[in-house]
Amino acid sequence: MCVRIQDTCSGRAPIHYAVEAENFILVNFLLENSCDVNAPTYSGNTPLHIAAGRRLKEIVALLMAYGANPALANGEGDFPSDLPASLLVRTPTESQITYRMIFKCSLHFIRRGLTFT
Repeated sequence: MCVRIQDTCSGRAPIHYAVEAENFILVNFLLENSCDVNAPTYSGNTPLHIAAGRRLKEIVALLMAYGANPALANGEGDFPSDLPASLLVRTPTESQITYRMIFKCSLHFIRRGLTFT
């Protein structure tokens, strides 16, 4: 279960910071733990607005695979779907599937007390 917290200055949630950091693994972890894929900041930006604006193709695809809505406008009336259609794909790439598999396996071992060196 994902912790529901927001930055009191901007309204950013952990998923916004993970997208801004371009951290695919953390974004995936947050989504797998039920974080709101369409969580808006105070200015209305969703994680998809941030990822699409920065042209982070793999993170955009991951967000879309988890149901991110490209039809949500931010406070300025901008939509993530205003960006090139090539960014807004719903099918995860082979590397995303590989990351997910590695992540799930790593999480499985970490939960059982194993460490990686």
